Amino acid sequence: LSHRPGKRDPDIGVENDEVAAHLARVGLHRRVAPGPIPGTVRLVPLTERHPRVTVIVPTAGRGRPRPLVTACLAALDRTEGVELDVIVVVDTAYTGDPEDLLVGRHHPTRLLERPPGPFDFAAACNRGLVEAGGDAVLLLNDDVEALDPLWLARMVAHLDDPGVGVVGARLVYPDHTLQHIGVVIDDARPLHPFVGASLDHPGPWGLLRHPREVVAVTGACLLARRTDLVALGGLSREFPLSFNDTDLCLKMLAAGRRVVVEPDAVCIHHESASRAPQITSAEWDAWIARWGAVEDPWYHPAYHRPRHEDRRLDADHLPPSTPPDPRRATVRDTVIRPRVHRSPAHAAARAGRPRADTRVRMPELTPADGADAPGPGPGHAEDPALGEDPVALRLEILRLRDVAAGAAARTAVLEDRVHELEDELERFEGLMEAHQALIARHEALLAHPVLRAQRLLGRVVGRVSRSGGRR
Repeated sequence: LSHRPGKRDPDIGVENDEVAAHLARVGLHRRVAPGPIPGTVRLVPLTERHPRVTVIVPTAGRGRPRPLVTACLAALDRTEGVELDVIVVVDTAYTGDPEDLLVGRHHPTRLLERPPGPFDFAAACNRGLVEAGGDAVLLLNDDVEALDPLWLARMVAHLDDPGVGVVGARLVYPDHTLQHIGVVIDDARPLHPFVGASLDHPGPWGLLRHPREVVAVTGACLLARRTDLVALGGLSREFPLSFNDTDLCLKMLAAGRRVVVEPDAVCIHHESASRAPQITSAEWDAWIARWGAVEDPWYHPAYHRPRHEDRRLDADHLPPSTPPDPRRATVRDTVIRPRVHRSPAHAAARAGRPRADTRVRMPELTPADGADAPGPGPGHAEDPALGEDPVALRLEILRLRDVAAGAAARTAVLEDRVHELEDELERFEGLMEAHQALIARHEALLAHPVLRAQRLLGRVVGRVSRSGGRR
């Protein structure tokens, strides 16, 4: 809800009451407060208890300055308002003693060794996911440093809404200019919009100052329920470095959840503002093959196409000095030229052929626990070599356990309801018996005066008959 910037509406209090009444109707526990821009409102969570969060921090170990990792963990130590534990997934070639990362930690922190081979962000996150014990899971780059103690509490509050599946944050460069506040998809390319905007810039219609829905957020700071992540199979191994976060968000959208970004959760992303990330052709081709032309309902390229220097694909997990494996694919520079790639749908349209629907179909997640997808996990159906990946197998086991636990919980609820109905039926039958007895009693009471009247009438008739006979 917004008004013309700078104009105070005298009826804003009435409108706040209407918003509060709407929130009560839909079951969202929020307090309506003035927004950051005149004429707008902000919804403040009323709940004081948030789900426990497991933070997964993959670190490459090489090519990443160690102070960044320690700064990331120190910022987590300063985090307030949320119960959390931290899992650091380290490389086997980690420089120094990784046990030093555990010294002086405020929150429970443990180390896991990531799967062997070249750095694989998706595999490292999945490795942490199978060990996560929190109700929610935060995927966090090791070069991300939170600026405010309540940043995570603001993100977690969105999960009070069962329709929200993924929550992202505002990421800024060390000079506090904008690096990420949600992803837009333009011509099949996931892009960061508004790169370089100042921290206090409101953006058009206050887009940069208000929580809003987006098509995807970066995995550099991505929050979701553990059950949802497990049900979707974690991050796809087809995208070891890039597109895994956007792929996950699109799956979440297809499964019936929403993706939101919280601008008041501000973190520094120590990624070079001038570095051009790189994406392998194998990942790019896999992205196009899976999703094709993805329509972004919250973005129109005719409104604000990113400038040439801002056309950077969403590639936030690349170790700066780790070269891509030449055995896998060639390198594609992500400071891309206009229309560097036409998706299959666009090519079909230009050739006059009907556009093929290349969207991935996902079963809906259950509102309660997100773990009721029948059969093979939707995130695993894409991987024919499931048996070759022990982490994927463990995720599938966790998913099936969640399904079983959800089914058991629902069965218990149904059994309790059956017992309640049986008790209600027994009470009703008792009431019916009492009612029948009461009716019989009333009939007896009504019949007693009638019988007396009949006997009295018989006596009168008899006397009359006798007296008439004597005459």
